[in-house]
Amino acid sequence: MFQPLPVAIEQLEGPIERLRMTAAADGRFIAWVAGHPVHGRTRDAFNAPFAWQALQRMALNALPARVGVLVYADGRREAHWAVAAGSAGLIPMPTEWERKRALAQAMRWLPVLALWSIWTGVALPQAHAGLGWMLLLLIALGGTAVIAAMLAPLVWTWLRHRRSQSILAASERHLVDAIGAMRKRHRAWSRRLRSAALRRAARDAARAQTQGDEWTQTLADDDTAAGTAALQRLHGRLPMPWASQGLRGEGSGMLLMDDYRFALCGRYLSLRALHGPGYPTPFLAMGDRVEVLVPAQERAEADSVYALRNLEDGRIYIAHGGFRLQADGGPAGEHALTGFTARSYRLRGAGGAAIALIVTTLCYFVFGFDPHEAGRSLERAGFFAAVFVAMIAAIALPYAWSRRRWRSGRANARERLTERVYAALDLGSPLAPLPAHAHDV
Repeated sequence: MFQPLPVAIEQLEGPIERLRMTAAADGRFIAWVAGHPVHGRTRDAFNAPFAWQALQRMALNALPARVGVLVYADGRREAHWAVAAGSAGLIPMPTEWERKRALAQAMRWLPVLALWSIWTGVALPQAHAGLGWMLLLLIALGGTAVIAAMLAPLVWTWLRHRRSQSILAASERHLVDAIGAMRKRHRAWSRRLRSAALRRAARDAARAQTQGDEWTQTLADDDTAAGTAALQRLHGRLPMPWASQGLRGEGSGMLLMDDYRFALCGRYLSLRALHGPGYPTPFLAMGDRVEVLVPAQERAEADSVYALRNLEDGRIYIAHGGFRLQADGGPAGEHALTGFTARSYRLRGAGGAAIALIVTTLCYFVFGFDPHEAGRSLERAGFFAAVFVAMIAAIALPYAWSRRRWRSGRANARERLTERVYAALDLGSPLAPLPAHAHDV
C-alpha cells in the first residue's frame, strides 16, 4: 500500500516476449519487453475486467506493443500502461481523478474523526476518576484508531499522486501518443493475424507453455519419519491454477484463506494460504516450473500441498497456515504440518506483550494511581509491574517449553513431519528464521 515514489519514466517498444500472470485476485504479472522484466497488476487498471485477457492476447499473438514504465530508485520497473496494435492492454486510472476521489472519500470521514477526537479529549483527563471514565476512554481511543486506519491509505494516495503528479501526467501524455501510433499499425497487423500459420504458432506456443517433463519421487524415510506420512516430490509445469477465497473452519476458529487448486503429475492438489496483513500472496502463474511436496498416499479429495518451490523465481511457500485448523490429536495429525512457525509465535508473543502492557497500565491508572499519595502509588505500581511480568511469563513459558521439548528429541508427529519437509527443501531447522526466499503462508 505505502509504495515508494517513481523517479523516472520509460517507454519500451516491442512484443511481450514472456508473460507470467498470477492466479490471485490482485492480478499481479511480470512481462518481459525488450529484454526488461516489468512488474504490474491488472486490478489497479481502469479497464481491470478486460486487462487480463488483453495482456494474454498481446503475449500469445506477439502483437507490437508499447509499454509505459515507472522506474523506481531501486531499479524496479512497474507497468503504468500498455497498448498494442488493436488492443488496449492496460489503461491506468487518470491521476487527477484518482487524487480527487481519494480527497473526497477522506473528507467524508474527517467530521467523524473530529467527534471521536473530542470524545477522547474529554475522557482522557478523567480516566483516573473511575472505571466508567476508563471504559469511555477505551471506546474513544478504539473509535479514533479505526477511523485513522481507514483514512491512512486515502491520505497516502492523495499525497502520493500530489508528489508524483508531474511524472504520472507525463506518462499519461505518452499514452495518448502511443494509442495514436498503434491505431496506424492496427490494419496491417490485422491482415497478418489472419494468417493460419501465425494462429497455429500462437496455439502451439500456448500449449508448450503448460507442457514439460513431469516426474515424481518418493522421498526415503529417515529417523524422523516414525509415525508420519510418506512424502512425495512432484515436478512439472503448472496449468492455470484455479484460485478461490473464503473462510475455513468452524465457529471462532474460522480463518480467511486463499485456495489454489491445480493438477500436476496426474494428481489434484490444493495449496492453502492465509489471507490478510502480514501474509504473502503466492505468485503462481500458468507455465511456471514448480516442485511440490505432498503426501505420497492419494486421497479422494484434493491433496493438501505441504510446500511449493517455484523454480521461475526461486521462492518457496510452506503451507503452515492451511494446517492450523487440524488438531494435533485428530486423525489427520500424522499428515499435517505444524500450524505455527517460530516467526508466527514471535509475532503472537509481541502482540500479547503489547496487550498486557496496555491492560496493566490502564488498570494502574484506574485502580492504583493517586496524585495525593505518592508513596502508595509507587507500591501499587510495583504490584502492577509484577502482574505484567506474570502475564508475559504466561505467554512465553509455553512456547519456551515446546521449543525445549522439540530440541530434546521429543517432537510429536506434526513436528517430525515439518522437520522432514524443511530438510527436503534445504531450509534448515523449523525453529530457525526462514531465509528471505522462503515464506510461511
